[in-house]
Amino acid sequence: MAVAVLDKDSGWKRLLALARGKFPVVAIGVQGEEAEQTVDGNGEITMVVLAGVHEFGSTDGRIPVRSFIRNTVDSRRVEYAQLRKRLAALIVSGKLDHKRALGLLGEKVTSHIKGAMEAGLKPDLAPATIARRIQGQAEADGSRVFKPLIDTGQLKNSITYQVREG
Repeated sequence: MAVAVLDKDSGWKRLLALARGKFPVVAIGVQGEEAEQTVDGNGEITMVVLAGVHEFGSTDGRIPVRSFIRNTVDSRRVEYAQLRKRLAALIVSGKLDHKRALGLLGEKVTSHIKGAMEAGLKPDLAPATIARRIQGQAEADGSRVFKPLIDTGQLKNSITYQVREG
């Protein structure tokens, strides 16, 4: 008696094809052209250096740690794991390609990082920093924000994501 066997591929071959190649990744942070932009007109500090100083604090201790990337990702680790599972299921089913899935993940994490900056980070600004920003208002339109990491908005706007082939 012959038995018919149905071999239904639910995306396994697709996963194997991805695994044979290089794994795509999503890179999130200050990178690319934004990373090389200077903070001031003198070209003394780039965005990527400024981001690192705020993320880890300055070596001389004058600028405290205000982790806007690590703390955001760490505090939402479970949420991101669930999102990755949902996106992986969509990739396996053929409903979403891996580049678009990683783009969706990048958009979500980038949005959360910027949101953390907008909500304000601890510790609060030093009185000298607030005084310097108030003095700078005379030159601006009066819309300056007195939150850590947000002055001109240049650092916040430089947070991006890129989907890269592994």
